[in-house]
Amino acid sequence: MKKRNQWLAVLSMTAILTAGATSYTSMIHAADVTKPANDHIVLRTAIQNMQGTVTWNGSSRSVDIQIADTKIQLPVGTSSATINGVKTSLDSKSYITKGTTYVSSQTLKLITDQLILNQNKTGFEQTASFQMPGGKAEISASTPDGQRLLVTEADNGSISVLDITDLKNINVLKTVSFHDLSTKAEVTSVTVSKDGKYGLAVIRTGDTDSEANKGLLAIVDLTTYKTVKTYELGIGPDSIALSPDGLHAVIAIEDEELNKAADEIDYANTKRPGSIMVVSFAGGNVLEGEITNLPVSLDNVEGAIYPHDPQPEYVAISPDSKTAAITLQENNVVAIVDLETKKSAQSSLWVPLHIKRI
Repeated sequence: MKKRNQWLAVLSMTAILTAGATSYTSMIHAADVTKPANDHIVLRTAIQNMQGTVTWNGSSRSVDIQIADTKIQLPVGTSSATINGVKTSLDSKSYITKGTTYVSSQTLKLITDQLILNQNKTGFEQTASFQMPGGKAEISASTPDGQRLLVTEADNGSISVLDITDLKNINVLKTVSFHDLSTKAEVTSVTVSKDGKYGLAVIRTGDTDSEANKGLLAIVDLTTYKTVKTYELGIGPDSIALSPDGLHAVIAIEDEELNKAADEIDYANTKRPGSIMVVSFAGGNVLEGEITNLPVSLDNVEGAIYPHDPQPEYVAISPDSKTAAITLQENNVVAIVDLETKKSAQSSLWVPLHIKRI
């Protein structure tokens, strides 16, 4: 658990890297020098945000840093550091002012990169990145051939289809807008049909605590990039997953009843429970779907926090295409649905996450 927190802390360092220097009273005692540069960062604060420790070594005038298995010695006033025993050049010198040690954003990035490298035991590395032109990117799904990537652009009301054939030259093939279906379109999730011919986009249409607008499942032809079919869903749909055999799409109908003005949800007084929807495709043809709506009841589930408001959040489907697992986030519960019988959620198995099922 501790290691997981460190990982999350490293991922959150973007905010620190972009924030610049902040005021912080350090425990490091040394002579004052110059004022901190705008692009320099308080070292102790940054390291502590990564669950690390900082110790001042007065005899060597250096800062000793420990984050998980990563050890760093940073001599103040020099443009080098020793990271896990390896001397490393820095872009600029660290320095002290008013008892506080500062480093450049590039130095901190070097530290976080090394930490991530040490924690990444998979051997995977980032190969490429791409800045979405619309400034939005949330959920992605690849075509089966791995040549195209569908990316949702949330409240832009669209998905963009990227050509990822050459990872050194990623580009947008087409942006598909759903504002013709709803002026308040918000794309919450996307997947791709088993044959790779169609994209399946889940769309909210402006639902709030006072507006019970139903959502949509839009089927997009990936040759023409036109919407060729829509299915009406419940209010506030969220995640979608397609079974590996291509026969069922399972959609979490969250219906979170957000109060836009307050930007919050009054969980104790919500009135619309949401549900789980299964769209079954005859022979895997996504243009011929039949919808089954599964109501959710948590009345008999011990430990459910808001049994009247399950709020289905995320869907995953087993490799054999027989079982779907849907998280009920606000309740710390997972719903298990049999896709062969499409049992109602009332009679399906509900697993509170504090219970281990073997």
